[in-house]
Amino acid sequence: MAQRGGSADFVAGGRVKADTVETLDVEQEALKADLKAALAELRTWRSEGREIVKLAYRDEKEKWVEFGI
Repeated sequence: MAQRGGSADFVAGGRVKADTVETLDVEQEALKADLKAALAELRTWRSEGREIVKLAYRDEKEKWVEFGI
């Protein structure tokens, strides 16, 4: 195999690349989890904001449009 470039350095380089990929995958999964949590918080905040507007302007539904409702 060494004649075709399959030396110990080649194998070690592959291991380094595989470790890098695994580390990046773990980081990506953590970021996706953080994003999912942040989106859930944003949805809750938006829902609360909509309720505030609807209660504040319950008799003036035409004003809801100003707030994107």
